[in-house]
Amino acid sequence: TVEPVDVLPPGPGEVLVRYVASGFCHSDMHVMNGHSLHALPVILGHEGGGIVEAIGPGVTTCVVGDHVLTSYIPSCGTCRYCTIGRPNLCELRDRPRHLMLDGTTRFRRQDGTPLNHFMQVSSFATHAVLLQEGVIPIRKDAPLDVICLVSCGVTAGMGAVLNRAKVRPGSSVVVFGCGGVGLNVVQAAT
Repeated sequence: TVEPVDVLPPGPGEVLVRYVASGFCHSDMHVMNGHSLHALPVILGHEGGGIVEAIGPGVTTCVVGDHVLTSYIPSCGTCRYCTIGRPNLCELRDRPRHLMLDGTTRFRRQDGTPLNHFMQVSSFATHAVLLQEGVIPIRKDAPLDVICLVSCGVTAGMGAVLNRAKVRPGSSVVVFGCGGVGLNVVQAAT
């Protein structure tokens, strides 16, 4: 449904983003089709590009007016895994991703009913509160309607080539399926 939603102000370590653009990923579709279980009701979307409108106490990674991309896989930089160079295992990922770190949501229906976050991003909303670790400041001249795809599809495709397959110059690569991720596999392998 499309409906008005109240967005609470950011708390400590949180950032309010006004989304300019959002990609649509198959992960969103999996929740919509019931193939991925998620706490409902939820505002989907995790490939966002927007502008910081407010910051909560203690935010040090961005300022109001910054253009940002979203990260649905944030890394805190301070936990045991982050400090040993394994940010992919950051303790932030073990927390419920449909809630903020304090165990509540920042979305409310007009009747006060809470709405869940999707991967602590919810880029299908016009505004959302994210963890400061979930926003990445970028150049202001980067077109947000294009660069928002870097938040998932581009990094998933490139990550598969560079980190998982470790494709080397001169290698041959076969790609089965050239959707958003597959095209970025081709691009990274070239």
